[in-house]
Amino acid sequence: MLNILKKVQISILIFNIICTSILLMDYFHINPILLYFSYVFFNICLTIYAIIVPIILHSSIPEWQKHSLRMMKKIGGKRKRDLIVPKNTFGKQMIYDNHKQETDIYFSQFEGVLNQK
Repeated sequence: MLNILKKVQISILIFNIICTSILLMDYFHINPILLYFSYVFFNICLTIYAIIVPIILHSSIPEWQKHSLRMMKKIGGKRKRDLIVPKNTFGKQMIYDNHKQETDIYFSQFEGVLNQK
C-alpha cells in the first residue's frame, strides 16, 4: 500500500513540476510556436494524469473498490426478482392474461357500485 502511495506522490510531484514550468513559459520571451507546443504538451500531460492516477488509486485501494461496487449496484445493478402477482385487498388476482376477462370484471364491479346507489 505504501509503495503505491509513494508512486502516486512521485507522479504528483513530477506533474506539478511540469505544469509549473510550462505555465512559467508565458512570462519569458519564447518563440510562439514553442509556446503553443508547450500548451499542447500540457494538455496531453493533464489528460494522461487525470485518467491514469484515479485508475491506479482505485485498483490499489480495496476500500474504494468496495465502495464503487456498492455504488454501481445502487445505480444499475438491480437483480431480477421473482414476478409478484398483485392482489386486491380480498386476496384475489388483479391482473389477468386475458384483457377481456379483466374488462368484464371491472365493468361488473362498476355496475355493482352503480346499482348500490
